[in-house]
Amino acid sequence: MSSITKITLPAYGDVFRRERLLHRLDSLLHGPAVWISAPPGSGKTTMVSNYIDVRGLLPIWYRVDRGDHDVATFFYYMGLAAKKVSSRRQVSLPVLGSEYLMDIPAFTRRYFETLYGILGTPCVIVFDDCHEVPAGSPFYDVVREALSVLPADIHIILVSRDAPPPLLSRMRANRVLQRMGWQDLRFTEEESRSFIKLRGRPGIRNEEVGRICHITKGWAAGLVLLSEGSGPETGRKEHPDSQAEDEIFDYFAEEIFRGMNEPTRDFLCRTALLKEISLRSAAVVSGRTDAGKILSRLYRENCFTERHALRPVVYRFHPLFRSFLVKAAHDRFERKDLIRLRSLAAACLEEEGAIEEAAQLFLENGVWDSLSVLIARYAPSLLGQGRSCTLLGWLAALPEEMRESSPQILYWEGVCRMYFDLAGSRSFLERSYTGFRRGKDRTGAMLAWAGIVETYLHGMGALERLDHWIAVMNRLWNRHPGFPSPEVSAQVTPRIFAALLVRRPGHRYFEFWKEKAVRLLESNVDPTLRILTGFYLYTGAVWMGEYQESEYFLERLGEIALAGKASPLARITLHMAEAWAWLSGSCDKTIEAMNEGLRIASESGVRVWDFLLMIQGVAAFLADGDLENARVLLGRMAGVLEKGRELDRFYYNYENSWLALLEGDLPRALVRQEQALKFADATGLHYAQAQSRIAMSQLLHESGRSQEAKVHLDTGCRIGRRMKSRSVEYLGLLTRSAFSFDRGEDQSGLTELRRAMAVGREEGYVNFSWWRPGWMARLCGRALNSGIEEDYVRGLIRRRRLSYDESEGECTAWPWPVEIRTLGRFELVLEGVPLHFTGKVPKKPIEMLKVCIARGGANVSWTEISDILWPDAEGDAAYKSFGVTLIRLRRLIGKETVSFQDGRLTLDGRYCRVDALAFMKLIRKADARIRAGKTAAACPFIDQALVLYRGSFLQGEQGAWVLSRRDRLRAAYAHYAAFLGLQYERMKEWGKAAAFYRAAIESGGEKNEFRRKISRCFNMIGRM
Repeated sequence: MSSITKITLPAYGDVFRRERLLHRLDSLLHGPAVWISAPPGSGKTTMVSNYIDVRGLLPIWYRVDRGDHDVATFFYYMGLAAKKVSSRRQVSLPVLGSEYLMDIPAFTRRYFETLYGILGTPCVIVFDDCHEVPAGSPFYDVVREALSVLPADIHIILVSRDAPPPLLSRMRANRVLQRMGWQDLRFTEEESRSFIKLRGRPGIRNEEVGRICHITKGWAAGLVLLSEGSGPETGRKEHPDSQAEDEIFDYFAEEIFRGMNEPTRDFLCRTALLKEISLRSAAVVSGRTDAGKILSRLYRENCFTERHALRPVVYRFHPLFRSFLVKAAHDRFERKDLIRLRSLAAACLEEEGAIEEAAQLFLENGVWDSLSVLIARYAPSLLGQGRSCTLLGWLAALPEEMRESSPQILYWEGVCRMYFDLAGSRSFLERSYTGFRRGKDRTGAMLAWAGIVETYLHGMGALERLDHWIAVMNRLWNRHPGFPSPEVSAQVTPRIFAALLVRRPGHRYFEFWKEKAVRLLESNVDPTLRILTGFYLYTGAVWMGEYQESEYFLERLGEIALAGKASPLARITLHMAEAWAWLSGSCDKTIEAMNEGLRIASESGVRVWDFLLMIQGVAAFLADGDLENARVLLGRMAGVLEKGRELDRFYYNYENSWLALLEGDLPRALVRQEQALKFADATGLHYAQAQSRIAMSQLLHESGRSQEAKVHLDTGCRIGRRMKSRSVEYLGLLTRSAFSFDRGEDQSGLTELRRAMAVGREEGYVNFSWWRPGWMARLCGRALNSGIEEDYVRGLIRRRRLSYDESEGECTAWPWPVEIRTLGRFELVLEGVPLHFTGKVPKKPIEMLKVCIARGGANVSWTEISDILWPDAEGDAAYKSFGVTLIRLRRLIGKETVSFQDGRLTLDGRYCRVDALAFMKLIRKADARIRAGKTAAACPFIDQALVLYRGSFLQGEQGAWVLSRRDRLRAAYAHYAAFLGLQYERMKEWGKAAAFYRAAIESGGEKNEFRRKISRCFNMIGRM
């Protein structure tokens, strides 16, 4: 059907106006929608057309046909209809592309919400001839969704020969869909008499009028036929209640047909082969130069002929009349003449843009060569309209031998099957490639190659098979460098780059194709292809760990995706790229991108990125330590995993393993990672294989299976080297370093750690998949204690708010969020910057902090603090003062730094370092080793402690609450300084021994004793 006539309101000659039906329709349209059903020839279409005209409504008229069973065809033509009636210049409704197929209901709702928004009001949308699609057709799913979002000032009328299908039963039950049937549409006796007298033959007698009314029983087509018929034979047939309407119509139409002259009968039989009859096509098929005059006369005489008010004008026979005429044509013409006429008709239809009708005539004729030419000519535009099912129906009709012998037909069938039958699609495309190569068709071969590769990229499984196709393209390119056309380049370039990325990123041509992909990204080709290319480039930069380069590609993606009116797929793809933000430590940006991408997906029906968006969200939650939200999101993903790809299953199990490890459930983490590794290998994706093997190595190592851990780690690192991935190299080196430290091989561990931190500094890494804060904190502590990349490591610690593991010993270089210096002078240092007050000093909060430290910094009773700070306050007043001061203290140094539980105050050592408390912890560790007879092991701890002691505790404070702590710290310093002096004296390191004895004297130790020792040391130095 011509795209214009399908969506054009039909025009009739002098219409018999039936006020009763107009008022009835008014009443029914107080509700949202009406289903009008009655036998053919009941005047349904005429009545609705007349109603729109009389009531002055803005209509969208849509004539349903068999092609609308492919709902992509429906959406395409509805888009044309919207443009036709809208006052807006730039109306753009989406076609049902492959990206929407996972959630057609959501797409439909969004489509109609947009359509309703651009229509003027009052407006009515008419779906005529709904019986043309079967009751179970997806078309009615679309209608149901359209009704579900219908606004109050727009109405829908559905016209059919049949009752509403079961798919719309709920709409009927909820009274969204009203019903108008045969009992409403049949002419009353009064209407019948009026019609006959108005339209009947001149001089028709009253008894004949009565006989016609009795026979037709209100059937409009019968009234038309008998009013104009010969009269004497009118008693031979009955009304539609007891006979098939088409049989009755045929009988009476035969009477009228015989009464016409032979040229007119011949004209009608020929033109009936056309559903939509233009003046030109009528002239070509009939051979009559006066075709336009004949059609105009038939229309004026109301001879079951309707006219579309178009330029050029188009006519259409009533379906019953056309059915009769087609049967008459089969009786009139020999088969070879019918084939010739259909071919003429098909050629006219194709020229006029009615390619569906042209294809149908080629099918009926069995003219397969013509059909295959039509397919080749229109396949790209049909696929661009999302109408792969329509195209596939034509392809399936071709004889098997023709399909298999034509690489072009095989190609289009492969492309049509891409998004619902990957294996079948790949098979057709591979056979197409073979045929094109055999025929030396380089363009066809390259396009088929691109299609084959796309099936692997879309399915993300068995990617190792891409190795063969990479080699094939290398041979094609080496034999004839260059592309046959820019269009072929745009199809092949992103696919060869992506194929190399997932399988051979270390390939010697990788950078060559990457450069071509970048040029394509910067070109003016189709934005969808540029977005696809940009996303591959962005993903490649992420996998390679080249995050600065990835930022450039992300910016370019944003510019393309948001230029003009971006499609939902473009915007979601941009959010998918943005969702990698967690790798740069911006976990909140990932969650924002995920939520926005899922929102657009839900509204539009573009669900292609849903799972991977949620994968990124889980990674962000896990890397940020938000295990509860990670658990909830993984639960959501479990519901859609059943239809997932191997890649989806890999990430789902990988992240469940990561969650289990962070929860401390090592056995569950191992089981999940074993599954993840199985799916990683099934995908053939090197990046996934490297990730999973390094994660598995850590789990095995912590399970005591060191040898197996080494094998997996070596394999993962080897894959990373082949990929040239800096991020995989980074994680592999960190893992090797941790394993070495655990084995007591500190020198080897430091070597690997130095290399890892250098990579991290060069690339600016602050996060990675499988992030474990405690594990990373220990490595960072080791690095700082050994002077490795100190600026980078401190920045990493601050950015990720890592907490120092005190079991690793003191780390004076660790950048605590809060440092409190109490030895020598009091000072607050926040994020490495000393705090200086420009206004009023918060005296009470600082006093509270000092008292808490003086009392040990942990589990200090609020009453104890209150007694010191507010000695005169009692009960509630004291507690209120305490509470207000605590709030001010938390505001000063951070809520997480100060915990208050069960009436006791504690400074959290994960976020806060107090030199006095750190001093005492080191002394206790040293003392424990001395008591265990491990004097040498105690000395490093004492060394670290004495460095911290820069003077008296809280110098200047004189309250009793501070003096005892000051004295204990001073005594400890003097004792252990003397202890170290003795140790160095035993080692005959006289200079160091004398220095520590002097320190003991300065801190209040026994002067006479230590002076004698210092003197002895200098004497020994003098003898040397």
